[in-house]
Amino acid sequence: MDISSQVLFKCGQLNYHTFRIPSLISLPDDILIAIVEGRKKDQEDHGDIQLIMRKSSDGGLNWSPPVILLHYQTQLMLKNPISKEFEIISNYGDITCGNPCTVYDKTTQRLWLSYTLDNSSMWLVYSDDFGDSWSKPRSISEDVFGTDYKNWSHIASGPGHGIQLKNGRLIIPCDHHIYERSRGYFSMLVVSDDHGKTWEMGAVSDARMDECEVCELQKGKLYWNMRSYRKKYCRVVAYSKNHGNDFEGFTDDFGLIEPICQASVLRYNYKDYENQDVVLFSNPASKTRDHMTIKVSYDGTKTWEKSILLNEGPSAYSDLAYNQKGEVCILYERGKNNPYESIVFSTLKIFE
Repeated sequence: MDISSQVLFKCGQLNYHTFRIPSLISLPDDILIAIVEGRKKDQEDHGDIQLIMRKSSDGGLNWSPPVILLHYQTQLMLKNPISKEFEIISNYGDITCGNPCTVYDKTTQRLWLSYTLDNSSMWLVYSDDFGDSWSKPRSISEDVFGTDYKNWSHIASGPGHGIQLKNGRLIIPCDHHIYERSRGYFSMLVVSDDHGKTWEMGAVSDARMDECEVCELQKGKLYWNMRSYRKKYCRVVAYSKNHGNDFEGFTDDFGLIEPICQASVLRYNYKDYENQDVVLFSNPASKTRDHMTIKVSYDGTKTWEKSILLNEGPSAYSDLAYNQKGEVCILYERGKNNPYESIVFSTLKIFE
């Protein structure tokens, strides 16, 4: 199988120590948007972290230079005794701006990006020109979660991508931790039925799950795939018949081995496959973070018939898309000594 790969983000680039947490989305006109976390000082999940974006207008062949998309700093401000205006005295401290998760509204042609600040509040921006410019940030934490989120020890959107259902509903997969023990971890969905004007809480999983993605199957059933802390080294899955309001069962899928890591899931709707139930899944198919693999289901996630190994060595987070040529695209973390040395973009001609 022909696999084309290129490094989009590499340790040390732009004076960032590490790039992590890939988000990839396919848009009209063969546009692809890749967004990642740029971690300034180290590999840690908390610290001086910004969101960095690259854009392709030819299905992934060529990419724009990396640009800082979102960058927050804590500012010390004092009121000037003469002008009475607040003036910035200094910037101090580090703010974590991370967990990128994109979702595209085909009706309004608006690209939404959700993210979190300091892993404790959820925010949104949107673009009406496919990533060239963005709206002002908007916090949706209290609108969606009430005051509950203030007592959570962690909140994350995605990471990766959300989806729009056939009925127009937008879904952002998320998770939250009530406290720092896995039995207090929960996957959840944040949904909008009015094209992003308002957002509300959707389904919440059983305990011991967090990072997740969703896809809509051919007959409208919703498939939810979650990272699991059940210590069985496999993904947990569930299905919804009512657009994600609630789900039936949370079942271990022993066909999807994992080392407790993020994964990506995508319905392949390209042309002749639009009326079929072809689903793609990517993750490090191992009990450790290595062996980045794409699996293919031709029966709506009941079985996984095909497996494609992309990288035998260290690898971790990933996100799936496909371009207008029908090529499967994946953005994933890969290295020689550890998984976080680079973020690689690959295209595969799985369906020919």
